Amino acid sequence: MSALARASAIVGALATVFACVGGAIGGPLALLLGIISLERIRASQGALRGRWAAWTGISLGSVSIVLTLLLQWGIVSMQRWWNDQLDAGVRATFAAVDLEGGRAALSSWSPSAGSVLDVGDVRAFADEARARYGSLTDFTIRSEVPKPDLMSGVHSLEMAVKFDFETERLGGVLIAKLIPSAGGFMPKVRLESIRIDDEVRGALTLGSLAGAAEPAAPEVKEPAAEEAETAEPAKGVAP
Repeated sequence: MSALARASAIVGALATVFACVGGAIGGPLALLLGIISLERIRASQGALRGRWAAWTGISLGSVSIVLTLLLQWGIVSMQRWWNDQLDAGVRATFAAVDLEGGRAALSSWSPSAGSVLDVGDVRAFADEARARYGSLTDFTIRSEVPKPDLMSGVHSLEMAVKFDFETERLGGVLIAKLIPSAGGFMPKVRLESIRIDDEVRGALTLGSLAGAAEPAAPEVKEPAAEEAETAEPAKGVAP
């Protein structure tokens, strides 16, 4: 019995079962071992057997490679879909210039945030942001901190972002939630809070962070009082 053929079948089986974590390595390895073992079995002129094991490894290795590619494609597609929802929700919130715009923006917020917000809150936030900085042109996510909640199944994601406005570029925080979809397979991304960190005019917040403490302003040290020029020098010390 060819040891390579046996190894190919075992590695192929493991790679197929654990395609999400090992298919990218185990699949090609099982495929390679199976091909090599078939060649050695053919060259042995009957001294080695195990063609069925070699073909099993080749088949399972190929299946695990396909499964791995499908999983990767699904993850990338899901992440892109979530990013599009987040981008659309943030832009709609900053662009809420009328009643319809406010309603459209509010639909991008999570149920818990929407229960304490109304269209007027969204429009007031958008109007204040435009009055301070002009229109939002873009925003960049600098870091992400996932906060899973296994009890409720509603997971949060806290992001440090940079907001690009017409007149300024400011840091801030976005909090989003993954809300289970009633009619679909993948959860949807909905906003929970937006905060613009402005050390000069004060933080501008909408959503669950509205009651949170604002980031502390940088400490300004007062210059030490100068000694009087008329102070007498200490005794025994030359002036």
